[in-house]
Amino acid sequence: MKESSAIKDDPHFTKRINRDLEARRETAEILGVSELANKEELKTAYKKATLKHHPDRNGNTPEADRYFLMRRAYEFLAHDALNEPPSEEL
Repeated sequence: MKESSAIKDDPHFTKRINRDLEARRETAEILGVSELANKEELKTAYKKATLKHHPDRNGNTPEADRYFLMRRAYEFLAHDALNEPPSEEL
């Protein structure tokens, strides 16, 4: 019990949790899904977004640049949905 109370009182732990939650909110917003989206919802949103923003369809435009942002957002959220830590590349 002492250990969990020490974690709760640790300001660095709280900052890390808040930072992680904010990152999840922002990446979910990029894909247009809920923060609590499951793996299937993420996959569907990602496929829909990539079809719309893919560079082969949009050439060298801001829409094409958005494709890469969406891809990174999906990778981040998909790893989280699988309960696996993101790779160091993310």
